Formats: sequence, C-alpha cells, structure tokens
Amino acid sequence: SFVLWESMIQVILEHLQTTGDAGDAYHVVFAGGIHDARSAAMVAALSAVLSELNVRVGVLIGTAYLFTHEAVQSGAIVEGFQTEAMRCNQTILLESGVGHATRCADTEFGKTFLDEKRRLIREGKSKDEIREALERLNLGRLRIASKAIMRDDSFDGEKARPAYVALDEGGQLREGMYMIGQVAALRDQTCTIEELHSNVCAGGVEVLNEFAAPAAVGRGPRCSGPSDIAIIGMSCLLPKAADKGRFWENILNGVRCTDEVPAERWDSELYFTT
Repeated sequence: SFVLWESMIQVILEHLQTTGDAGDAYHVVFAGGIHDARSAAMVAALSAVLSELNVRVGVLIGTAYLFTHEAVQSGAIVEGFQTEAMRCNQTILLESGVGHATRCADTEFGKTFLDEKRRLIREGKSKDEIREALERLNLGRLRIASKAIMRDDSFDGEKARPAYVALDEGGQLREGMYMIGQVAALRDQTCTIEELHSNVCAGGVEVLNEFAAPAAVGRGPRCSGPSDIAIIGMSCLLPKAADKGRFWENILNGVRCTDEVPAERWDSELYFTT
C-alpha cells in the first residue's frame, strides 16, 4: 500500500498547489493492510503533509472486522469462517482472467480452482471461455464460506427442493472460498469492535508518541548517529544463481538467466500475445 499511498498523496499535493483549493474540502481514505496501532500510525505519519493542509484523513478497515466477536454474534459470518481466518497464515490469488482476481485464504477450494484452470488451458479453451467458466465456479463460494449454506437448484419431480441447504464444517471448508486480505496472516486472536477501534485510533497515537519521545528514563535520548552494530555478510538468490559466487560467474560468462515463464507456474498467454 505504501507506494500507492505515497503516489496519490503527491498527486493531491500537486492538485492543491495548482488549483489553490482549500484542503478541508477534500476527504482522503486510506485502505489496504490497516488493522492495528502500528499500521494506523504509518498512515498518520505518511499523511501528515495532508493534515497540515487541513485535508480530512480517514482509514478503511476490512479484514480486521472478521476477527471481532460481533462479526459472529451478529450473524455476518459463521464461526467457521472466523476460525479459518485465525488459522490463515498466507493468502492466495485466484485469477480467472486479466483484471479478475480474488484474494482468499489458502484452502482446499484454491486447489480445486487451480486444477480446473489447468484443465481448461489443456483443452485449449479461449481466454474468455476460461474466465467465464472460472467465474461460474466462483459463484456463491463466498456465501458458502461465510454462511455455510449452498444454493440447491435441483428438482424432485414437480416440487422444487429448498433454495438453500446447510453444509457441515467439512463441506463448508471444502466448497467455500474464504475471501480475506493479507492482514489475516498477521492476526490470530479475536477482539471486540470497540477494542479494534481503540487500538487503531488511540493506539496509533501512542505509537507515534513513542517514536517522538526520548527513550525510557535512564537511557537518555534516542541515538541519532551510527550505531556500534555492524551487519557483515552478503547473500543472494537470483535466477540460476543460488548464491553470490554463482551470480558473479554468470556475469563473467555472460550467462542468460532469464527464460520464458514455466507453463506450470502461470499461463503467460493470459497476459501477453505475440
């Protein structure tokens, strides 16, 4: 988020300078990874130049609400979704096509999605056919994950069955797509909404004050010069070079280290054409 935030702040500053508009006529909302005191403090520090011009600054919290007690108590999500959120240590992107990607927890459905995508590619389906098929596969998956219910469009004679059927925990986990942000990998505890808001707002101010204030009593002010600690060592991991020695040999020998993206990694034809 930092690169996007910083770029847009610069655009806004240039706009205000060019137009002469009053800063308080503008509202700026920061989003992407904000979930605790430290992330909120980062927004505050980065947006200080806007605040000085009276631009109104806010933050948008998304994934962190999935970790609140109220999310389950209110029925917004079932407990199984929250359990999976707390268990999540990495997220994946399910891309049905260019510009069509969904970030979610790395669950069994992710494998199902990728297997289906590879099958469609092997069969020589067009990009549009692949995208449409994968979008149909995704349809209703978030409802399964968040509500543990699946739509049932089958018929029993002339009488339609119930529109939705409940799933057990295994079915929910197997069939559901747990849409969630990367913040999920940073949180593993639940809290109340009040505690979340307090941590982001008041906690963010406390973090800034800690950085601005001198170090703890008896230790003197923060050191502004070089420290006595030196980090010695060099390492690298690059294409066709697992260490710096091989990297240097490749340079000396003029080895071409960039090749076509392996087909098993991702389908380059979805993004590039010759």
